[in-house]
Amino acid sequence: VARSNLSAEQKNSAFLQLGIDYLKAGVLDRAENIFLQLIDDKYESPEVFRYLRMLYEKEREWADAISMAERLEKAGGQSQKVRIAHYHCEMVEKHVREQRDDEARESIQKAINTDPNCVRAFIQSGDLLTSLGQRKEAMQSYRAALEKEGYFSPLVMKHLYDLFAADGDLQHFPDFVHKYVDYQHDASVRFFLIKTYEGLGDEVKVRQMLHDELKRDEASPYIVRAYLEMMRDNTQGEIREAFEVLERLLEMRLSTHMACHCTQCGFESNVIFWQCPSCQNWGTVRPYQNPVEYTWLEKNE
Repeated sequence: VARSNLSAEQKNSAFLQLGIDYLKAGVLDRAENIFLQLIDDKYESPEVFRYLRMLYEKEREWADAISMAERLEKAGGQSQKVRIAHYHCEMVEKHVREQRDDEARESIQKAINTDPNCVRAFIQSGDLLTSLGQRKEAMQSYRAALEKEGYFSPLVMKHLYDLFAADGDLQHFPDFVHKYVDYQHDASVRFFLIKTYEGLGDEVKVRQMLHDELKRDEASPYIVRAYLEMMRDNTQGEIREAFEVLERLLEMRLSTHMACHCTQCGFESNVIFWQCPSCQNWGTVRPYQNPVEYTWLEKNE
């Protein structure tokens, strides 16, 4: 860098590489100073904005990360709308922790304005409205989340189920589902219907839904396991033993399966990560369309 025979472009490239090296080494303050100096020197390469965005993301400085992502997009980089929407969602979580409801609401709206398909923002909207006692509006936000992206229906249905349960209103949950949700083509919705009927003590409905599930080409393995448990508990002798064997075999097959996966890199987990821990993309970790089990939802509270 100190060599006098280097052109301005060569010096800037050398400084950029030095900043990258600092960033990789975790020396974030020095990396930031170098990148900002390059911008001051009018070296506005998309790479500078990209690395500053990465740096602010690491530091969880979301406002600065948003600014750099916007500048990166303007400088000719790829669309940053999905990423920026998630940055706003990260700010929502911060505002909620600090009990700043107005700021949280504002950040939710910014996320939706940036990416109208941001399921996370609609879920956050439902959660915030629920905490404020605005039940009807919360349901509308959760419904919007279901309409935007079906992949996240297990997560959204969990929030809806909890909303009805908290109000002691589970008896009306099936009516809501049949009116607004496509339960015929979504195993997670059918799971929560069965769970509701179990909670209401409606054994006839539970038995009917479990029987119907076996007729489906896309039958949920988790619901099939529930059927085997029901049959085991209602039989005796050799037939009961046969159901126990089938249940153990199914359990062994399902034990190695994960509920969620990244559509970009294939990372698998039993927890929803809004940012993939492997490839660092945002919004790409999703539940499988027909999860083999649903206990993982409790880990996403």
